[in-house]
Amino acid sequence: MAIITAPDPQTVVDKYVRAMRTPYKLLSLHSRRIGHPGNAAVLSPAIVLTSISAFEGFAEDFLAVTLAHLGAGFAEIAKAVGAWNNPAIPEFANRMKAAVPKAAPGIDAPSMVTIL
Repeated sequence: MAIITAPDPQTVVDKYVRAMRTPYKLLSLHSRRIGHPGNAAVLSPAIVLTSISAFEGFAEDFLAVTLAHLGAGFAEIAKAVGAWNNPAIPEFANRMKAAVPKAAPGIDAPSMVTIL
């Protein structure tokens, strides 16, 4: 019987970055003309929905990987991840603080992200 090990948390971040390429590519298709958007009108909802689903997948995966690294079992991970639907950023932060109390000061600290 093989031992299952949790993946590195960086792999979850890498998957999120790959998932965010789709809304970025959709945004590049938008004409951004003043007035009626024409055929580009369907792009705005598609960009929003793909961004939301990418974040939801990231939040669930990151929590699951974190709990696995802390030694949680499959049932405990499934219960924690299955308890939410479409998490918001504050909800994700609160769950991460509850899962890893030592990380709470870092989660609450102001931060800056440079987007290239």
